[in-house]
Amino acid sequence: MKSTHLKECLVSFSIGLAAMSQAGISTVWNYIYASDWSLTVESATTTADGRILAVANEDLPSGPRIQVINLNPNGTLAWQRNYQSPDRIMAEARDVIVDSAGNVWVCGVASNGTTAVQDGLVLKYSPTGSLLRTFLYNGPDSRDDFFTQIRALSDGSVAVIGTVETAAGHKDGVVLRLDGNTNLIWDRIVELDTTDTQDDELTSLNVRQDKIYVFGHTYQIFGRSLLGGRRFDIAGNVEASYDNPLGSFNGALNSTVVGSSGRVYVAADIADASPFRTFINKWEMDGSSAEFGAKVSGSDKEARVAKILLDQQGNIVVGGTITSETPGRTDGIIAKYDPSFNLIWWRLVDIQQTDERLLDIAIDPGDGSVYATGSVQRANLRGHDMLTVKLGANGQVIWNRIIGTGSSKPSSMGVRVLPSGHDTPTSIGLISRGNNLYQVHFQRVQSTSRIEIRLQTTDFPVRWNSQPVTVKFYQPGTSNVVATFPNITPNAGGSMFFNITKENYGAFDIRLERRGMLQPVIPNYGIYGQDQLLLADGIFGDVDRDNAITIFDYIDLSAAFDSTPGHPAWNENADLDEDGDVSIFDYVILSLNFDKQGG
Repeated sequence: MKSTHLKECLVSFSIGLAAMSQAGISTVWNYIYASDWSLTVESATTTADGRILAVANEDLPSGPRIQVINLNPNGTLAWQRNYQSPDRIMAEARDVIVDSAGNVWVCGVASNGTTAVQDGLVLKYSPTGSLLRTFLYNGPDSRDDFFTQIRALSDGSVAVIGTVETAAGHKDGVVLRLDGNTNLIWDRIVELDTTDTQDDELTSLNVRQDKIYVFGHTYQIFGRSLLGGRRFDIAGNVEASYDNPLGSFNGALNSTVVGSSGRVYVAADIADASPFRTFINKWEMDGSSAEFGAKVSGSDKEARVAKILLDQQGNIVVGGTITSETPGRTDGIIAKYDPSFNLIWWRLVDIQQTDERLLDIAIDPGDGSVYATGSVQRANLRGHDMLTVKLGANGQVIWNRIIGTGSSKPSSMGVRVLPSGHDTPTSIGLISRGNNLYQVHFQRVQSTSRIEIRLQTTDFPVRWNSQPVTVKFYQPGTSNVVATFPNITPNAGGSMFFNITKENYGAFDIRLERRGMLQPVIPNYGIYGQDQLLLADGIFGDVDRDNAITIFDYIDLSAAFDSTPGHPAWNENADLDEDGDVSIFDYVILSLNFDKQGG
């Protein structure tokens, strides 16, 4: 290779996306937990080594029980455990996490076996599924209590939030810290209303740098609500109070996220003399500067938020469900804002022109893609199927996946979606079995990107499909080959097609190698799951295949002049127009491109 520099005046190319067709979807694995009884999925998470953890609640004739399901990265069952309270009256899970040591923590509610009340529940399992600890929390007034979320701290302890019932009959929020042996280190009652007369509910827990952020809402008279929250240090001291920035409203806080600076973003459903709308608010770390941010829907459209997240650049991504322009229908909606609440993009998820609802979103930390799951109504209006959809970092819909029974049985739905590296999300949902019975369905998919590279030339007509092309992916700016796709035969129009999966996603210098043709290079081009069309100019005349058209090519062509296959002087590389004869027309092609170089 005489030159590794692509000179724009010698070899030109253009790149563009083809009209977006659906990328092919392949199933990496499925796992189904089947029950003969009523079943719901509450929470799921992933471990550092790629395992999938989920908790489900099962309503047996003998009483409710918790199912903890641990899958290996390849979708096989690592272990499965169930928990029933001793009296079998109540046991429900609400959240599951994995700590830095691989231990599995579950929180929820259970009956205590001695009184008629229910207590907050924490279970701790070893990485191999041994039940290490069971903790029941009986609140200050020994009434009904339950836990809703749990998060790990750096020292092996955990923070838990929930609700306690007071002797006066209303509810307060509660936050606890338990050590690695589930011993109570401290607990704090959180009253978001200062009068201690209304119901308070904590709905969101975040831990960042061992600061514990708890948020929720309090219900006022006439259905009004207040947003609020607290930040605790690891010793249980209140470091900041977050007061409602909007005054009294009708609605609920649904999701929060804390940025690297400690800034808090809150998504809530709000209705004030209009349908529910999704609002995003921001507090500084010290609780000051509450800022009204963005309204996802118009004032005449009802919207409900599912989750708010931050991407690697600090942009805000929020997803949920919105009333459709078509009366009587709903659509999924995902919106992205910059840190100053300027709208970057928003997309309706309207796959089948029927009802769509989004229940969860996740961001791929690699390329910023957004995954969402929920339900889509069948075209025959006979129920819903489980929907998973992928949007690119710029909001374009790349693929969707719909699974379900396809019958008139009750609805199926996706309830969680977890990123697992480029383009391999794991969707977790409920697939209907009829009669209000469900299976927990785990599915990991990946898209197979269909890449089309179309060669273009202004030379004499070349029989494109007579010779194969080799496509090579290089580490950008180097001669290191990352992947090779050999023997791709173009069609008569000069288009060649090949499929790639996540193993070959990334940014590459893409080089084309073909007999008699200079090697065009498409530099630093990113492929992350989309179907794509790349256009490259084919420049012919490289008889000696050194990626430059020089006097040496004239010499080789002259030596083969007037030869055909079988002749002693025949040189197939000199047959530039590929008509089976080295002739004056091959000289013309070489002369037109003399002194040009490839990449």
